Amino acid sequence: MKNSKLLAMVMAITMIGGLTGCGNSGKAPTGDSGEKTVQTEAKAETKSETKSEDSGKQKGESNTGKKNLADMRVCAIFPGPRGDSGTVDMACAAVEKLAEEYGLSYDIVEGDGSGDASKLQASLIEVSEQDYDFILSTGMYSDYFVSTAPDYPDTIYMLFDTVLDFSTYKGDNLYCANFLQNEASYLVGALAMSMSKTGTVGFVGGMEAANISDFMWGYIEGAKYVNPTGTIAISFTNDWYDSAKAKELALSEINMGADVVFPAAGPSSEGVMEAAPQGHAYSIGVDIDREAQYKDNNPEWAAVILSSQLKCVDNAVYRAITMYADGTLKTGQEALGIAAGGVGIVKTGNYQTLVPEEVRKTIEDIESKIASGEIVVGTALTATQDEIAEMKTWAVSKEPKNNGGGTS
Repeated sequence: MKNSKLLAMVMAITMIGGLTGCGNSGKAPTGDSGEKTVQTEAKAETKSETKSEDSGKQKGESNTGKKNLADMRVCAIFPGPRGDSGTVDMACAAVEKLAEEYGLSYDIVEGDGSGDASKLQASLIEVSEQDYDFILSTGMYSDYFVSTAPDYPDTIYMLFDTVLDFSTYKGDNLYCANFLQNEASYLVGALAMSMSKTGTVGFVGGMEAANISDFMWGYIEGAKYVNPTGTIAISFTNDWYDSAKAKELALSEINMGADVVFPAAGPSSEGVMEAAPQGHAYSIGVDIDREAQYKDNNPEWAAVILSSQLKCVDNAVYRAITMYADGTLKTGQEALGIAAGGVGIVKTGNYQTLVPEEVRKTIEDIESKIASGEIVVGTALTATQDEIAEMKTWAVSKEPKNNGGGTS
């Protein structure tokens, strides 16, 4: 984009309230957590560089024709600033990678994290008026994409980390990707229990929302798959940012015998990372490679992280944009699991040195069975509150569960 046009867009965005971002911020989370937001000055970042399957769709309309990625213009617009070390940073990284590899032109518009509805709606309209080929954001923009996208039928809109009911959506230009976190949590649960010497592992969640219960559900099933008589201690901070509370809960679980603890608690997950070495236990990270993140600044945390569950937003964004360019992207809802590379676990670093080969082989076997459909992982997203309560009860029980284990 030319500088004059960029300046006009920055001024417009500033006047409507300063949406600034690449960050998974300012929303009730749909992944691991609500990421911490930071107030920043409004900005739009533009860059262009030139260098030489698993789905559950509700709509399924393919975009027609092919486009040259070097001729495409993409906008990533977010409710908060980038720098979340999570899903939004991954989305931005994917766009930047496409720019480096193919010469894609893009803008990154960062928000102030306030979640002000009028600002979000107005900012999206301003961006939509800029004639982008492809506009993407997180689930917090769902309502605004649904109301705005039909007015701009020549633009493809993408929401990641969200699920929409497409039965009432008026257009054919909206694509949504959600991630089967329960599948990756199943792997993490199997890993945790396989590495446990006590037969007890721990889970610390953030707010007890459906998506966090989905992490918990897969974790319990995976742990029970490798040790049906093992137990899983379950706790919730009921806060995304209280790392002191997360640490307290993790230490409590460790005192109850848990020797591996997995958090899905947003920024408060750091409390679990801190508690693990203090309690002489292992931890497992979430969303991104936490061992790599903490290696320099908190080496004692990193030293006991066995692996990290991955929500591969970068893969999903990269995949969607390239499929759109190829003319093969289908609008509607798509669920990305292990088979589509949407989720997984880190298999480098401590995973290679701390996890025995036989355990790694077990995880590979489970991963293959999930990808093929031999293992079907249960989900909390469609479960009743009574069913979620039953799952928690089963977690601490040594008795087998009739429909437990996640196998079909």
